[in-house]
Amino acid sequence: MASIAKRILRSAQVQYVLARIVTGYIRLLVRGLRWQIVRHPEVETMVAAGKPFVVCFWHHQLLMTCKAWQGRRMRFAMLHSSHRDGRLIAKAVSAFGIENILGSSGGKKNKQSVLALRQMLRALEDGACVGITPDGPRGPARVVSEGTVFIAQKAGVPLVPIASASRYGKTLSTWDAFRIYYPLGSAVIMWGAPIYVPADADRGQVALQLASALDNLTTQAENHMHIHTDRT
Repeated sequence: MASIAKRILRSAQVQYVLARIVTGYIRLLVRGLRWQIVRHPEVETMVAAGKPFVVCFWHHQLLMTCKAWQGRRMRFAMLHSSHRDGRLIAKAVSAFGIENILGSSGGKKNKQSVLALRQMLRALEDGACVGITPDGPRGPARVVSEGTVFIAQKAGVPLVPIASASRYGKTLSTWDAFRIYYPLGSAVIMWGAPIYVPADADRGQVALQLASALDNLTTQAENHMHIHTDRT
C-alpha cells in the first residue's frame, strides 16, 4: 500500500492538484491575515539600491516567504529540494512570481547540487536575491549548513535572516516542527540585520552566527504575537 501511495503522489496530475491547493492556502494567508512587516533599515537601503543578498529562513516558516517578498521589485529566486515535496512547493510558490532553483545548499556534491549552485550564483550576479532554508531540505532543524554561507561568500553578498509568526496556528509533528498558520488574526514578518561574509571568513562561525540570528528573530516574532514556544 505504501508503494502505491508513493506512486500516486508522484503522478503529475496529483502534484498539480496539490500545488494548486498549497497556492490557494498561501493566498488565504496573504489576504486573510493582518500583516505587519518589520524590516531592518539596512535591508531597506539595500532593496532600494537594488543590491542582491541571500534571504535565509528556517524550513518550518518557508511558505511565508511569499508574503515577505510581496511588492518587492527585485527578482527573487528560491532554492527548493529536488525531491517530491520540494518540487511541489516550487510549483505552488511560482504563482507569486518567485523563480525556482532545484537542488540543495547542504554541501552534498552531485550534478544537481552543482547546477543549483551555479544558478544561484548567476542569479545573484544578475542582481536577483536568492532565498534559502539553511536547515533544509531534511535537517537537522535549526542548524545552518555551511553551504548556505559558502554561496554568500562566493557571490560577495550578505546573508539576511527573516522570521515570521502568527497568533493562531498549529505545529505539526515533523522533523522541522512545521508551522501551519490559520488565515485569521494577525501575523508579523521580521527582517534582521545583514550578516556580511568576508572572503577569509570561517564558514562554521558564520553558520553559527546566522543560526543565532534566525533563532533570536523567531523569538522576537513569536513574542510580538504573544506566542511562547518550547525550543528544547
